[in-house]
Amino acid sequence: MRVAGVVRFQTACARHGIQPIVGVELALADPVFGAPARPAQLVALAEDPTGYARLCRLLTDANLARPEAPVLHWRDLADEPEGLILLTGGREGTLVRLVLAGKRHAAREVVRRYRDAFGPSRVYVEVQHQRLPGNHSLLCQLAELAEEAGLRCVATNGVQHALRQDRIIYDLMTCTRLGITVDRPHAERPRNDEACLKSATEMATLFAECSWGSAALAITSEIADRCQLSLLKGTCTAPHVPLPAGKTPKSYLRTLCEEGLTTRYASRPEARRAGSAERTQLEHELAVISRLQLEEFFLCVHDIMHAARQMGIRVSGRGSAANSLAAYLLGITGVDPLQHGLLFERFLNPERQGMPDIDVDVQSDRRDELIRYVERTYTERHAAMVANLVTYRSRSALRDAAKALGFPLELVNRLTKVLPHHCDPADLPGYARELQQIIATLAPADAALCTRCLERLPLLLEVAPRLVGLPRHLSLHNSVLLQVRGVLCFTWLIQRVLHPMVIEWWQLRLLHRSDPRRLSNYYGMMQLDFSCGRRTCTARPHRGCRHVLARARARPSVTI
Repeated sequence: MRVAGVVRFQTACARHGIQPIVGVELALADPVFGAPARPAQLVALAEDPTGYARLCRLLTDANLARPEAPVLHWRDLADEPEGLILLTGGREGTLVRLVLAGKRHAAREVVRRYRDAFGPSRVYVEVQHQRLPGNHSLLCQLAELAEEAGLRCVATNGVQHALRQDRIIYDLMTCTRLGITVDRPHAERPRNDEACLKSATEMATLFAECSWGSAALAITSEIADRCQLSLLKGTCTAPHVPLPAGKTPKSYLRTLCEEGLTTRYASRPEARRAGSAERTQLEHELAVISRLQLEEFFLCVHDIMHAARQMGIRVSGRGSAANSLAAYLLGITGVDPLQHGLLFERFLNPERQGMPDIDVDVQSDRRDELIRYVERTYTERHAAMVANLVTYRSRSALRDAAKALGFPLELVNRLTKVLPHHCDPADLPGYARELQQIIATLAPADAALCTRCLERLPLLLEVAPRLVGLPRHLSLHNSVLLQVRGVLCFTWLIQRVLHPMVIEWWQLRLLHRSDPRRLSNYYGMMQLDFSCGRRTCTARPHRGCRHVLARARARPSVTI
């Protein structure tokens, strides 16, 4: 249960003028089935930011409680129905399962429970026509239950893949997730190719025989109009920074910059005088920072850098932040921008929206200490590490597809090694002869297996390239830490892994690659990139000092 990909989804919808609907197909431990039963499906849509925050909290709680198989309890979902629209689910939903089992009375009680908890305006009985046996009778019974409870039906299609020809891809990925092969039936595998994204005409044809069909289709537009959720914020706010008594972020930032002016230009008193180039530039930068309301951003980065140095951790800011005199005076960077003729507007200008981007090089063997400091100071409610998306490449796509198609593991390992590490997916069919030769080396006792693998090899080479680029799994990003002013789990799905708290953020990492300057704008967040492995920070400074002393016969002044 995740909301990963929502930013890419909303961005694409905005680009094409489509109303996005954000929701989750929940795995629900419904009390009607008892504890041992498999979870039922229930669809919860976010009507507004309140509903989305509620979904994120529910998913976070479920993932932290049972990371291996997150499940929600009905009582937790029903506690706060505000902002949520409930659909009763498809064939794996509680209502349909009870109807198919002939438990009409229990199904009636479930519908009433949904209605009483969420209200009749927030619950819709979901009807799907995927051309399965007994479908028409099932739809009629669902419509009757809805009418008895005073609810309305909504026609959906339980979309699992965009196009009909993508069914095989969805089937293979389902088998991979379940750890089974295509030779083994399973309830979660698709029964046909009807769970695709159908046109309005196709949906109208499906429900033409039902008297209530047109009304159920029209309700989809009504729900879409109600779901007004936008997560693409135009402004960003840093987390609250601990301040001395009587200080505001604006006044404290000026105080620190004045102290930095005295320290950095201790040998040049004229730099501190009114009208000096340094003083004029500082006033200009503080005015821009104030206009963009970024005082707490600079204070936050300064606090982290100052804490690192107090702990003896070598850190250094880099990138376009070196163009800022304020960053230099705060100790964020170590380069005087005026001395080197660097332009402040390259880093920050009045027309910019969102957070500036400051990368921090951190001593790699002590980076975790600095991350712990951030989590202690700003708490786990406001700071977390970021998860990274690992997508399929040619070798991993061939490997997972082959296993799902029933190729034995030893053979899969041999087949995968034929491909180069950075094999272009378009080149995969060109390896058919080599792969055939490897399959043909199977022992004579495995003649049936050999024949089956050779027969399925063309399908393998057809579907493996189509897997490339699709999500495979999540991993911990090695350097990005996210900080927000609000509570993280109101906007993000939080998961606990080896690192204490990890935020599911892969959709933004994908956006970052295409538009790094706008990354922080999407959610009103602050990101810190704690890059590690930098030799300039990890190397022992005293060794370099001894080398310089031996060559120049003078001890250098080193600031890291």
